[in-house]
Amino acid sequence: MEEQRMKLTPDLLADYIGGQMEIQNHVEDILYRGQITELVIRKNKLCATFAWMAKAENFPLVAVPIRWLAHDMRTYYVDLSIYRARDMDRGSKGGMRILLSSPTTTELIILFPADGNKLDPQRVVGISLEHEAAQE
Repeated sequence: MEEQRMKLTPDLLADYIGGQMEIQNHVEDILYRGQITELVIRKNKLCATFAWMAKAENFPLVAVPIRWLAHDMRTYYVDLSIYRARDMDRGSKGGMRILLSSPTTTELIILFPADGNKLDPQRVVGISLEHEAAQE
């Protein structure tokens, strides 16, 4: 039985504003996690904008990163023509997570809802939290 493709809509994505996006690439050994400020779909691309972004140190040598470093990425694009979206499940807290995966790329992308699991920005080395305080 073929897996049902999930349709990403503005109403659905609204639950993930204020949540986080995790970008994993085991071939390039990278793991990013950022606080989502905007999610929009333009020309079949999901455009994510972030308040801040962190990169895990020593990924994937350590399964659960101990140290996170500030990264300057503030936008990320996902070509929805080559990614499939599906409900993951509920995390340890919050609503449903969304998994974006593609057989043609080496990345997995997870959207965590605003009330879901979050990397605390105070654990990120080198991050400036001034803009965070201004947004609250």
